[in-house]
Amino acid sequence: MTWKHLEILLLKFFFLLGGCYLCFFLQARWELTAITSAALTGFIGTLLPESRKIEKSHVHASVLGGALLAVGFRVVQFDPEQILWISLCGVGIYFFLRMFFVNMGLRIGIIALISGVLAYGARRWL
Repeated sequence: MTWKHLEILLLKFFFLLGGCYLCFFLQARWELTAITSAALTGFIGTLLPESRKIEKSHVHASVLGGALLAVGFRVVQFDPEQILWISLCGVGIYFFLRMFFVNMGLRIGIIALISGVLAYGARRWL
């Protein structure tokens, strides 16, 4: 892995983590529904300024992926470190699927599906 790949990985991770935290924050602080907070997070993600580095790495989609990750885990009683682990899992899934799926929307949808399955498992067994 080159420095460039690591830099893009970290950039996507921080934007996915930010989207996840923002969506959880909107659900916990303002008591918005999961869908409304994800929509608002996605809208805020579209307001990010454009640059070559940001456009090339698709961080706008990472913010939306973080919001969809938070929708899957719509339980708002998570600690900040648990949200960090959820985001790490989401970035891992995103980069693993990068090799198999070209469509960005399909990758983000699969992140939401897998996060929903993980959330169900976490609620059931923890």
